[in-house]
Order: sequence, then structure tokens, then C-alpha cells
Amino acid sequence: MRGAAGQQRVPKQFLADYQIPLPPLSEQRRIVELLDRADALRRMRRDADALAERVLPALFYQMFGDPRSNPKGIKKKPLKKLLRVKSGSFLPARSMDSEGPYPVYGGNGINGYHSEYLFEEPVIVIGRVGAYCGVVHRAPPRSWVTDNALYVSEMSDELNERYLELALRLANLNQYSSKAAQPLISGKRIYPVEILVPDLDAQETFVNRVAALDKLNAQAAKSRKALDDLFTLMLQRAFSGELTAAWREAHLKELLQEMEAQARHLGLPQSTQPA
Repeated sequence: MRGAAGQQRVPKQFLADYQIPLPPLSEQRRIVELLDRADALRRMRRDADALAERVLPALFYQMFGDPRSNPKGIKKKPLKKLLRVKSGSFLPARSMDSEGPYPVYGGNGINGYHSEYLFEEPVIVIGRVGAYCGVVHRAPPRSWVTDNALYVSEMSDELNERYLELALRLANLNQYSSKAAQPLISGKRIYPVEILVPDLDAQETFVNRVAALDKLNAQAAKSRKALDDLFTLMLQRAFSGELTAAWREAHLKELLQEMEAQARHLGLPQSTQPA
């Protein structure tokens, strides 16, 4: 690399001299075919994941109705009567311990790890500043929440914690942020927001159904990672020649003929074969 820090560039001569594998066109087509198949599986997985994201709101609306119109006449209460929020604790990135086991939550979920934690139990986290203010997460036991987020410090016994988390997500709290250059959410801004408060048995039923969805989503995440790992491995093998080794061996005669024709076209020395 050359140039000053932040303006470094690859020398032209390096690119001019860099050699890449150039298999015959028929083998290139075979590589593309195999990679296209693998990528198609990844696209199908992403499409299925996008569909799964719509299942949770649909389940909520099926059981409780649209919170805005409340067609089932379920009790509604403002957040100020159901919970209290506090700001997390300041923890700059330079002070985090990247080797620590405890996740650090900011406005958009996990943004690092640390050797200490603030909360022994799971806690609901709400993005406080920036583009992700109002985004809701559930931090696991033994985690840290920075001052870029709020957390639910008190909750009414009328609520199941998991239900509350999902109800807050569907409330789209971002719409109540300040309209300044740096969007901001505070307790004062979200306390007037009303959410549905069904009876605890109904909340429990909903939470159990969501838990079943969570298991499916966990399996989908493993599948997505496996497909991504497979595609990466296939890319590596494609450029090392391993991906099409068996195919190449089965088509050796045709490949030799194609390579000779390719060499003639490029004006390269041709191999001499024994008569």
C-alpha cells in the first residue's frame, strides 16, 4: 500500500502484475453454475427470514387486534402507569474489554463486550439517541446498557415482561423522538404512549407462541450461517481449483482442446503433446 494514512492506495504495477487463475471457459461456466445454485439457496433463506419477521406482528394482531383501533376493547393504559425507564451507564468503546464475556447494549443492540455487567437479570432496552432511538431489545442476564439507551427499571405486575417487550416493539416508539438533528427518546416522550394490557393468561399464551417462533428463528439462523459458510467455502475452492476437480478430470480431453484453442487466441506458446 502507498500514500498517507486514510488515503492509501494499491500501486498500479501491483495490479498489472497480479495473476489470477484462468481456467477454460467451460470450467468457468461450471464454477458459475455451482456458485449460482449455492447463492439461490441463500436467497431462498433470506426470503423465508423476511416472511418470518412478519409473523410476529400478525400473531399479535390476531390475538389482540390493532392497538390503535382496539377492535376487541382490551384495556389500554399509558406507559407512565405501567413502567419506569432509566438511562444506561456511560461506557466508551475505548474502555470496553473486548475479551470480556458480557454483551454491551447501546441504541441498536450489542455494540461490544466487557468484563463487567450491570444487570443480573434480563432487561428491556430502548434506543435513546440517534437513528435507532426507540428500537427495542431484550438484553440477556449479565449485560451492560450504555447511556445511548434506556432500560425498563420498574414494571407493573399487570404485565408479562416478554409481552411488554413485544408490545413496545409494535408501538414504534421512534415516532415519538425529538425532531432535532440528533433524534432523542426520553421517558417524558414515551410515557403518554398507550399500549394494550390484556389479562395475564392471554399474555402468557401469546408469549408461549412467540417462544415457539423463537425456536424456529434460532434454527433458521443456524441454517443461514451454514449456507453463508458453504458459499464462502465454495468461493475459496473455486479459485483454488478444488471445486471443479472431479468435473475437470471427467472432461480432461475436452479441456485440453479448449486450452489449446485459448492459447492460440491469446498468442501464447502451445504445449506439445506426444504423438
